[in-house]
Amino acid sequence: SSRIGETNIVKEGEGYWRISGACRHRGTTRIEGGTLILNGTHSKDKDHTGTYFTPGQYTVCNGAILAGRGTTEAPVVVLQGGSIAPGDFAIGTLTSKNNVTFNAGSHLYMEINRQYKTNDKLVCQGKLTTNGTLHIDVVDGKLQAGDVFSLLSASSYAGTFTSIEPEIPDEGLAWDMSQLFTKG
Repeated sequence: SSRIGETNIVKEGEGYWRISGACRHRGTTRIEGGTLILNGTHSKDKDHTGTYFTPGQYTVCNGAILAGRGTTEAPVVVLQGGSIAPGDFAIGTLTSKNNVTFNAGSHLYMEINRQYKTNDKLVCQGKLTTNGTLHIDVVDGKLQAGDVFSLLSASSYAGTFTSIEPEIPDEGLAWDMSQLFTKG
């Protein structure tokens, strides 16, 4: 049931699509397979009546990935088996100026580079609802007691991750997630 002037995007099959620059389609974005790398800005735009519209929901399906270092005004929903992996084959920040919801069985993949003290980040300017598994990959350096990394930023938080992979960061260390849903 499309309206006049509405474009819906469906990413199917293996491989990746990279979206750069300005993106203004008003319909939904459905990632059914492979990876959609959002490096540009998917912003609000005016319709034919001059009224601003918010882009339709991004839906990340089972086996698919939303990645990138861009920004969207659209809400994002990650279904069971779907994943978000900020960055574009490197550490980066992915931003939604709306709500982001991780359903049960979904995944968030975050990279940490301890040597350069950088990491992936997911910024949600709306409500961030977490479920599923948080995967943390240390790409350079060895974690030490007292290391702090800011992985999330949201206006409000709901839920929790059901598990963290790996369960322990390294021998003799433990994850301290006490500030994950307050300070990210």
